[in-house]
Amino acid sequence: MQRNPLASLVANPLAGVFVALLIIFGISALLSPYFLTSYNMSVIARSLAFVGLVTIGQSMLLILGELDLSLGVIGGLCGIISGILMVNYGINPVVAWGLRWPWAQHSASSTAFW
Repeated sequence: MQRNPLASLVANPLAGVFVALLIIFGISALLSPYFLTSYNMSVIARSLAFVGLVTIGQSMLLILGELDLSLGVIGGLCGIISGILMVNYGINPVVAWGLRWPWAQHSASSTAFW
């Protein structure tokens, strides 16, 4: 007996997330004439690239049985530190990245042993 494709789609736990994403995408496209421009799509793709890379790394850790949820915390704090250095102190983004890198290495190594 074949299942209805729509019924199998609705049964998927992520179906609601995709519907919400489509609704947000549609509303954004209707409200802003700049949303569907190639520049904005490239900015969105570049922003999602970092999240995608962290997700792949975290998935591999979970698959291998190494439960390490500190990766997201360290990534978020490094972004905050870089932003503070750039906005509040006017530091060049490359220099800010270099200044927060040792802190990230220290945080990652100290959480690995706990």
